[in-house]
Amino acid sequence: MPHVNLNNDLLWRILIALLEFGAASLAGTVLKKIIGAMIQKARNKGVLTFFASFINIFCKVLGLIIALDQLGVSMNLIIGALSALGVGISLALKDNMASVASGMQILLTKPFKVGDYIKVGKHEGKVVSIEMTFTTLMTPGNQQIVVPNNSLITKSITNYSNQLNRKITVDFPCDVPDVDKYQLILMKAAQTSPLVLKSPLPVVSIQALDPKGAVLHLECYTAHDHYSECYSQLMKNIHEITMNPAAYIDLPKKQPAASSDDKSQTKN
Repeated sequence: MPHVNLNNDLLWRILIALLEFGAASLAGTVLKKIIGAMIQKARNKGVLTFFASFINIFCKVLGLIIALDQLGVSMNLIIGALSALGVGISLALKDNMASVASGMQILLTKPFKVGDYIKVGKHEGKVVSIEMTFTTLMTPGNQQIVVPNNSLITKSITNYSNQLNRKITVDFPCDVPDVDKYQLILMKAAQTSPLVLKSPLPVVSIQALDPKGAVLHLECYTAHDHYSECYSQLMKNIHEITMNPAAYIDLPKKQPAASSDDKSQTKN
């Protein structure tokens, strides 16, 4: 009978430990959702998303400690084991720990915040959330990109939301004899786009020139929120004008080639 009572007591402890861990995990999830609901009204959304992620993990770890204590594991042993485990995890997941530290640095230095449109490396998009180890971006194509926080600290960040306007650049290759013609086409395409700002004025310059061909460079500005739409409209304008330039611009007249008689008279 004592043996049966001992088993019953152990089963009871295991059941309570599971319930405690489950309750702590549930509390962490609920608290994260509650904080998440507050994000829409918060001024600094990045702090809340970071804190929500932290509190969720903290509740789970706390629940595990309480559950182990319920099973009769010594608290000193738990602390010692967690310390050793923490060292091992820190070494194994040093990049993740760096991302956590980077996340805290982002919140303190504020190079960007939730809602900003940024570009880091080859990725760009609107900042949706700043978590403990990563930041989520939403691209104009409605794709979600997850970027580790340590990458955001070690790479250059362009925050387009800090400026009201954004520059659009277009490089256009063409043959050398057609440089004047395509300069007019690019300028007309920018001038006829309603989303291109009138100030500063669009500029078309020759970026490269050699016997093989030329590269024209168009620069113009649009409102930050209209960038994608304006770029698409600009490309459409360039295509339409290129297909039928006479309908939009006065084409430069080509000088007629000199005849052999003219050349001989010139020599005489």
